[in-house]
Amino acid sequence: TSVKPYPWTIDPSLVTAHAKIRIKQNSDATGTVYDESNNEFQIKPLLAIGAIAGSPWTVEEQKSVGWTTVGNLSQLNLYYSSAGQSGPWGSAQITGITASGGSTFWTIPTSAVSWGNGVLKLVRVEGGQEDTDVLSKSSNFTIKGKINVSSPVTNQNYNVQQTGQVNWSTIGTV
Repeated sequence: TSVKPYPWTIDPSLVTAHAKIRIKQNSDATGTVYDESNNEFQIKPLLAIGAIAGSPWTVEEQKSVGWTTVGNLSQLNLYYSSAGQSGPWGSAQITGITASGGSTFWTIPTSAVSWGNGVLKLVRVEGGQEDTDVLSKSSNFTIKGKINVSSPVTNQNYNVQQTGQVNWSTIGTV
């Protein structure tokens, strides 16, 4: 076809660091009418983080983080930002996740409180190096702190007009 540009749906099996394109004229029986791209280019896999279910989340909970892939990925690193889509991201929360697993558990740190600006990011790792061209970010979500009431304790009785003690502790920012 002489349609330019030509729409091309790239098959996942074509993931490579050394791709080239060859265009040839089908009606040329000798196969001599063609051209090949001068430069190599990369075809990279796709990575999509799953929806954040059940938000708001709470610090110290263990949550499942899921994803889908198209093409071959071996490992992933998981990052978290409490400041929205642009980060900052800090150190990876979990490294060396097997990508083919499709999910991992993340224990939410006490410092992760974020009211509507929490974002998870997965980044591809190949050969021990992060490939930041292959990443996926979640939509923004909320992580809240928690309150633990320590008293009154079970089976403690109070009478009306009596002064009682209520004690609690907070985990994360409340």
